[in-house]
Amino acid sequence: MPRLLKPFAELTVDGSTVNISPLRAIRVQRRLSGSADELRFAMALNAGLNIDQGAQVSLDLGWGNSGTTVFQGTIESLEYTLNEVHAIACGAQKDLIQMRIDETFIDQNAGDVVQALAGKAGVQMGRVDQGIRLAKYHADGSATLFEHLQELARLCGVDVFTDDAGKVNFTKREAFTADYTLQYGINLLDARIRHGKSAVGAIEVVPESAASQEGDEASSWLVKNSRDIAAKEGDGGVRRFSAALCTTKGAAETAAKAYQRDLQRRAVQGKVLIMGQPAACPGQVVELTDMPDSANDGFYEISGVEHALDAIRGFRSTLHLWGQA
Repeated sequence: MPRLLKPFAELTVDGSTVNISPLRAIRVQRRLSGSADELRFAMALNAGLNIDQGAQVSLDLGWGNSGTTVFQGTIESLEYTLNEVHAIACGAQKDLIQMRIDETFIDQNAGDVVQALAGKAGVQMGRVDQGIRLAKYHADGSATLFEHLQELARLCGVDVFTDDAGKVNFTKREAFTADYTLQYGINLLDARIRHGKSAVGAIEVVPESAASQEGDEASSWLVKNSRDIAAKEGDGGVRRFSAALCTTKGAAETAAKAYQRDLQRRAVQGKVLIMGQPAACPGQVVELTDMPDSANDGFYEISGVEHALDAIRGFRSTLHLWGQA
């Protein structure tokens, strides 16, 4: 990246746009799963831009004279000082986090349930995988709609995240090559990688129905011997549990693979600091090369992204990583 390029920032609030000059500090956080996207910014009061709670906001960051959209959401809170306004905006997941319902879904795919729950909150969906077939799913009010999406995502082996258009996705990104190659001594400003090992090596899921042996049309009942219908994934120490949402062996196999994948990728976690890379998104793949310890060379999945821009340190991006599984 040429050193002479200057950071680019463009904030749009309800259709009105302000460039980088009045913006004092910007911080964007996006996660693959677990929380809503968040934008925090401070801006001079004389910027000529009126900001109200509930306003639609988007932010483009980049270098030179153009940028990439890194956030879309809604203003949630405002704080004023004598010469600045500080704002917090949240992404589309916020509407799912704030809403609870009590509704039962009968004989539907997980993706259909997700679409219905998102519709209740008025949230636009991007790509939605169908997932496993659910004989019954009760979305009770003890959990938020976002927590229900997270539960179904873990079961189906997918993730819940927003895309560049601000839409919520319920899918797994299939990546076989790196989106970015980061080389020690060239474009890595800092890095921290932790390699761990789970005490659990294998996952065994037992469906709660004899239909697991006879098919979806069979009558269902609790079985005395679950050995023939259990689904196992991985080797080593086994964590065995019963899954009420899995009523066929096929669903149990999908769940076992999903839980095992999650164990594998969470065993390796880290973060790297680089010059601002606005195109970096959760779910993409990074390759680290020429690291001081070659054990850290390899491919990692981006589990979260933080973009920060201020007058002291300029534009930088922190990529949170976990193992690619």
